[in-house]
Amino acid sequence: MNPSHTKCELCGFEAKDVVHKKDGFNIVKCPCGLVYTNPRLDERSTENMYEDELKDYEYYMRSIVCDEKTFDKRLWLIERKFKPQPILDMGAGTGTFIKIACKRGWNAEGVEINRRSFRFAVHNKCRMHKSVPRDKKFGVVNMSDYLEHTHHPVKTLQKMHNILLPGGAIVISVPNWSNPITRMFQLKPMQHLFYFTKNTLIKTMEKAGFEVVYCRTTSRYRALENIHLGSTFRQSSLKHTFKLLTTMKLIYFIRLLANNLHDDILAVGIKKLNRMV
Repeated sequence: MNPSHTKCELCGFEAKDVVHKKDGFNIVKCPCGLVYTNPRLDERSTENMYEDELKDYEYYMRSIVCDEKTFDKRLWLIERKFKPQPILDMGAGTGTFIKIACKRGWNAEGVEINRRSFRFAVHNKCRMHKSVPRDKKFGVVNMSDYLEHTHHPVKTLQKMHNILLPGGAIVISVPNWSNPITRMFQLKPMQHLFYFTKNTLIKTMEKAGFEVVYCRTTSRYRALENIHLGSTFRQSSLKHTFKLLTTMKLIYFIRLLANNLHDDILAVGIKKLNRMV
């Protein structure tokens, strides 16, 4: 693994204002507002990490029901403006979003590089790709917890812009850096290379050629009974606390709080036809 230095995606400045340190990595904040890991793992090391067996596989499998509720709600939002049509899910994991979208009438496909997740999705009859298909166009691209893992968010979004149909949309959810819960539990410098606020996410999307028509903080449904299995709490002192709380009567109120943290940002961008590259 070879750490490499990088400049800000938005302004080109190499930020050195360290706001957090973890696992030997610096989390820095650029004067323009963007927060990112610098230095960070090189692209080949990161790709190898994601291709390897998924450490959080058990957590993801046990969280499928909650993910289904989250994605069903998200598709309801999309369907307020768009009829079911070809949709691509980036970082599709085990295919939960694809299954829900297909049930709602969408022509859904996914991209996933993790071998185990890919095999599971294919076994469940999801249409999957190891990389972005070059010979297809989509009406909508979904990115749930994906953009913060990429080395070059602007270039990634420009690539999505190119595969969208005229007037197509991209739907993005990322951890909300403005939320103290995110700053406490979502510092994963080997995985999360960027940390967005609403402002920096909008700037990133606009730089890639999208007109942002929706950007709000949001929450997801969580399976607290399984949260101790995920990477967020695997090495945390709170792991055993959460496990204990699931056996107590307080769990209902804790679940209500956890499902309303607004620790994510959800944004929708429309493809501009006159994008300047």
